[in-house]
This record gives sequence, C-alpha cells and structure tokens, in this order.
Amino acid sequence: MAQSPIPPSQVVRARRIELVDEQGDIKITLDAQTTGSVIRLWGKDAHLKASFGLLTTDRPALLFLDGYLPRVDLRLEEDGQPNLGFVQDRHMDACEIFIENAKRRERQAKRKAKKEPTQSKRKEG
Repeated sequence: MAQSPIPPSQVVRARRIELVDEQGDIKITLDAQTTGSVIRLWGKDAHLKASFGLLTTDRPALLFLDGYLPRVDLRLEEDGQPNLGFVQDRHMDACEIFIENAKRRERQAKRKAKKEPTQSKRKEG
C-alpha cells in the first residue's frame, strides 16, 4: 500500500465520501473498496448519471448512464485493448445486455488469440 508523504494530521481518510448540495442531496460519491474504487456523479433526480472507476479486474472504466442503463461504456480490457460500447436502444432488456456483454468478451478473446501466436514467434526468434 502506498503511504502518503503528507503528515497524517492533514489527511482525511475514509472508505466513502459524499459531496452534497445546499439541500443535502448527494451529488458526488467517492468509494474505496477492495473490489475497485469509483467516483459516481448523481443527477437532480437522484439517479446515477456517470461513474469512473476501477473494475474488479483493476482496469479503468467510464460509464454514462440513462436511468439504470449504461449508454456509453469506455474501458480498458484485461489485455490492455480499449473498448468503447454504445447502447442505442433504451429499452434493452437484461437478456440483450447479457448478449452484448458476451459479444464483447468474444471480441476480446479473438484479439487475445491473434496476439498470442505473434508473441510466441517473437520468443522463438
């Protein structure tokens, strides 16, 4: 774990920080969890609008949401490749979201498979 060079008396330590507006409504949250840290931005309607954080794979991701549904998803995959996803249909059901995620994983596996033969040839040569 990285230690702060700032004296402990000048550091605020917490697992969760909430920034609120004048009415006390939560606008920004910062969560530090063992599974990944995340900054979330909340809208006037108290719904999550955007988040930036580390996934359980320790890779960064930026999501823009419309209601409960992520509409734009920018992330680095485990193999280091960037992935930008869009959800066009606001009425996608859970099954369709599952299928889209499976397609994304399949594309990632194909990219990884293409890389592996080239890397093994480099080691041999």
